[in-house]
Order: sequence, then C-alpha cells, then structure tokens
Amino acid sequence: MGCASSGIGKGIAVHLAPYKPKLVLAARGTTGLEATSKQCQDAGLAADSILIVQCDVSKDDNLENLVDTTIKTFGSIYGLVNNAGYAVIGNIEQTDMKDYDGIMRVNIRAPFYLSKLCIPHLKTSKGCVINVSSIASKTGAAEVSAYCLSKAALDHFTHLLAAGKS
Repeated sequence: MGCASSGIGKGIAVHLAPYKPKLVLAARGTTGLEATSKQCQDAGLAADSILIVQCDVSKDDNLENLVDTTIKTFGSIYGLVNNAGYAVIGNIEQTDMKDYDGIMRVNIRAPFYLSKLCIPHLKTSKGCVINVSSIASKTGAAEVSAYCLSKAALDHFTHLLAAGKS
C-alpha cells in the first residue's frame, strides 16, 4: 500500500506489477490511480489484483478504511510502502504552525499510524514496511525546515521498526 498516483509511489507499483502481487493503490484522488492501474495492467498485472482506494493519509478514518478494505478484498497484507509526503517552503521563522502540523501529520504521523494498523497483518504474513524518506533528512535545507525534520523523524522510526523496538 502507498500513495501511488504519481512519482515514487507510481514507479514502485509499476515496477512490482510484473511480479504479479496484489496491489493496493491509494491516494487522495482516483484519477492518477486509474492511470497507475492501467500501467500496472500493461505490465502484466491482472485487473482483479489491483485495488484502488481513495485515501487522505492525514485522516485517521481514511487510514483505517484503507487497511480494512485491503483485508476484506485480499485477506492479508504482505507489504506497506509509506511514501506520501509534502513540503511547504519556509525556514523556522517563516513556517506557519498550521503548515508544520500538516507536514507532520502526513510525513510522520500517517506512516506511524498506518504501520501500527498493518503490523499485526505483517507479522502473520512475514511482510515488511518500507518508508520512503529523503536526503533532506540528513543534509537539511533551511528553506524546508519542517519537511527535513519530518523526514529525519521518519528515518528514526524506520530504525526503530527494523530493530523491533517500535
């Protein structure tokens, strides 16, 4: 599962398609997801192996619906790709706290909560979580301070998951 309407998420989905997985494509809007689904089908994945779910990762009920719908449709979860994210231009003085909260909600809270929801299923399937971060988590960029901070937190969360200390 992951935001699959464009960019990295779309690339991951299309890359996986020839391996014939069950794919759940999720994003706020379905237009991009339909295009991703078509590309996956063109790469050899059957249409009935693709589930499209409209999901705003900043909303807990949308994340819960994403996991519930996946289990109802496919019966299990073998992998989770957390790659939704965004940035707002601004250093610490320029960043509005509403923007800061939104960035944190999408870039770290959503991966944390979605992982929490998926881990019981992933333990059963022996699946994994993939968190997509950014070089900005290591190098930083003052003009996107909140984004850099959120990606650094995501890196640390990934280390905790890998160490079994989550």
